[in-house]
Amino acid sequence: MRKEILKSKMCLIALASILFVSCGGGGGGSSNLPLRPTPTPSVPKPSIPSTPSNPEDSYPKVTNPLDSQKGNMSALKTRLNSNRESSTATIPTETVSYNGSTVKVGILDSDFTDPIRQTQLSTRYPGIEFIPRVNSDTSTSSHGVQVLEVMMDTSEDRTSGKAKFKAIAASIGNGGASETNKSVNPNVKTYEKVFERFNFNQKVKVVNQSFGADTIIEEAPYTKNNIRNYVWAGDSKPFATYFEEKVNNDGGLFVWAAGNRKGATETNPGQDMDSVGVEAGLPYLVNDLEKGWIAVIGIQPKETVRVGTAPDGTPIVNIKPNGKLNIHRTGTDRLAYAGDNAKYWSISADDSAIPNGGRAGIGSSYAAPRVSRAAALVAEKFDWMTADQVRQTLFTTTDDTELDASLAGDANAEKRRRVETSPDNKYGWGMLNQERALKGPGAFMDVTKYGNTSTFNADIPSGKVSYFENKIFGLGGLVKSGEGTLHLTNDNSYAGGSVVNGGTLEIHKIHSSEVTVNQAGKLVLNPKALIGYNAGFFNIINTVNPQNITTDTNLKNKGTVEVNGTTAIIGGDYIAYKGSITTFNSGAKFNVLGNIKVEDGTVKVLSDSYITTQGSSNTIMEGKSFKGNIANVETNGMRNANVEVKDGKVVATLSRQNPVEYIGENAETSSKNVAENVEKVFKDLDQKVLSGTATKEELAMGATLQKMSTMGFTSATEMMSGEIYASAQALTFSQAQNVNRDLSNRLAGLDNFKNSNKDSEVWFSVLGSGGKLRRDGYASADTRVTGGQFGIDTKFNPTTTLGVAMNYSYAKANFNRYAGESKSNMVGVSFYAKQDLPYGFYTAGRLGLSNISSKVERELLTSTGDTVTGKINHHDKMLSAYVEIGKKIGWFT
Repeated sequence: MRKEILKSKMCLIALASILFVSCGGGGGGSSNLPLRPTPTPSVPKPSIPSTPSNPEDSYPKVTNPLDSQKGNMSALKTRLNSNRESSTATIPTETVSYNGSTVKVGILDSDFTDPIRQTQLSTRYPGIEFIPRVNSDTSTSSHGVQVLEVMMDTSEDRTSGKAKFKAIAASIGNGGASETNKSVNPNVKTYEKVFERFNFNQKVKVVNQSFGADTIIEEAPYTKNNIRNYVWAGDSKPFATYFEEKVNNDGGLFVWAAGNRKGATETNPGQDMDSVGVEAGLPYLVNDLEKGWIAVIGIQPKETVRVGTAPDGTPIVNIKPNGKLNIHRTGTDRLAYAGDNAKYWSISADDSAIPNGGRAGIGSSYAAPRVSRAAALVAEKFDWMTADQVRQTLFTTTDDTELDASLAGDANAEKRRRVETSPDNKYGWGMLNQERALKGPGAFMDVTKYGNTSTFNADIPSGKVSYFENKIFGLGGLVKSGEGTLHLTNDNSYAGGSVVNGGTLEIHKIHSSEVTVNQAGKLVLNPKALIGYNAGFFNIINTVNPQNITTDTNLKNKGTVEVNGTTAIIGGDYIAYKGSITTFNSGAKFNVLGNIKVEDGTVKVLSDSYITTQGSSNTIMEGKSFKGNIANVETNGMRNANVEVKDGKVVATLSRQNPVEYIGENAETSSKNVAENVEKVFKDLDQKVLSGTATKEELAMGATLQKMSTMGFTSATEMMSGEIYASAQALTFSQAQNVNRDLSNRLAGLDNFKNSNKDSEVWFSVLGSGGKLRRDGYASADTRVTGGQFGIDTKFNPTTTLGVAMNYSYAKANFNRYAGESKSNMVGVSFYAKQDLPYGFYTAGRLGLSNISSKVERELLTSTGDTVTGKINHHDKMLSAYVEIGKKIGWFT
């Protein structure tokens, strides 16, 4: 659908006119000379490590058996690579899906002001926000709705969109009552309203503009010198300086329709545009806009043949048999080219609207929202990226253009990939591939005309884990900063190397160039990792030739290098500087085709397996030679570690430490007792390991205890101690003692009842006490007992009193450390009597039967080292009796 044109004024002192039209417009020429000749390739160095305090070649040298294989390096490379590729290690992938639900996207178009239209759009796209007009313009055009449908990836039945962005829809149409008039009147005030609605924490703010002048950028009515003085009609701020502020300081990413045809109307097809329109090409005049600017070229995914024209001017086309893929339309249907001056910020996309009744509009208006959608999704997934990095990700993950039809289909997806180091003047960087873009950058190289993006700085915040899953090529390199984690999960051929300044970088497959790990950085080499491969920076690695593994691509470590598995390869030297840490997990090893150089570094040999007192030895590093000194050797948990050079190999030996020694002299007595019992279990397990009779469960349980830290094992001994159960019994006896004491007090007061003229008496009492269970070296507890009892006394004869009483008491003890909590409920009945004897003597006694319900809650340790809460209920019967004999002394009692 061709868009009509209405002039919109721009003013300096006198007003200068310029044409705006939805879908862009345009025409013009191009130079045969490249604006930016390609320089001789050179490999950029993101960072150069400082020279170690001791020159690398001054280390004492121990020759490795690999020296004897130098003459047959070809066979060695083949064997090591075969082992690497045979590893069963799983390559991780991003499991979270992204649909844009957490981000907002701006769209300025014509027109969203109609109340009925707003209601429909609010139902279809929940969360959409409508910006009120800032001027008195009117429009009935539905062009903006069609653009929004594409951006939201709307189904043909118009019920919903796959993308779940919260659109910020601003109306700038000024075509009046004519539904076919798509003209617009952009203004800074509306942009300000749009940016006010973005979330404050949204780093990249994508704004779609499917409009523009039909004047090419080279024929703009202003120049580099005066453009910052121009304002749109009705505005007070120059638009160029506003865009600069948003691009440089507010994460603005402006996506523009590149243009269609110059001077086109419904009856006049207009002229070809060999460059983008003025708005899409603004970085040509204001260079620092480039990092927040994208011009979108409209092309067809499959070549078509025009067979007619609909009454409204819409072309009627058929798919061309065996036609090209990703190609411009021909004749008067051809849309704007990128042009030499704007190609560095241009990308191509499908130029068709969402079909309606079997028909779809055509124009760069509908290509732009596809790029806006992809940009917003990339910015959501990689929420730490800058707008420029989002652009780089889109530009380096495209499909090639003018491809043969045989390359159609999912099976050929990677064969369609564009692998070039510069853009094209017709298509820019190529055909948008959203799916590939969501896997991260496809190349590290300079994709700018005025800037320099050769080094990709992945500044990932703490707690964030990102995955670059594409095969990355290019002359540039990677810098990993921030405290988060980045996984490189594919075969990468970029030549500029990687520098880890902060956080963690994990390499899972081929990394062709050098790696430097600085002091705050950490590198993880996984089993299929290979550093050093000669693929060519402009090539994608599809098949691996072992002979292309290098011997001069170094890994330099001034921070931490962690190794998993036994098959990782370093195709050069491994240089560990003073203060560095090299960690080998669970029998890990790396293979070095160059020399191993360690300048007083630390080696950590970690294990997740059970280790006996006899221990086990494994080669952890193997190269041509070993130079230098390992200053410290560390391990994890209840183990001893030693590293030595044997026959030129670096060999680590692990053995088991005695749990009593591990827990230390200052541990509590109860913990030492448990540690002694653990040692007995370990000795038994050692014998089973030697005889081959140890079960998986036993080994897993032993390994769980061995890998605990000293503090963790101390806590575990407190959990394994059974002292609470004995203490719970003591608590029960304390309850019984309280009841006995209370009843004894009653017996002592029976003389008052005996001297009364009553035959029977009912009584009750309340009891309570607090105390502490404590023994040096064991867990202690504060105790509390509360309860009461009531009874009936009866005079059996003048010298004998009998009684019966019922009692209830509740006791609770809270133990310190991990010993837990004990609760006890006691219900009992007591029979008691007092008999007066001659000469002032008496005897008294009690016979009681109690039912006790005890509940013990404590933290328990499982065989896997997890902590669970154990609840043990116990029911007991207790028979108790006591007798006392005494003499009444009148003057004392």
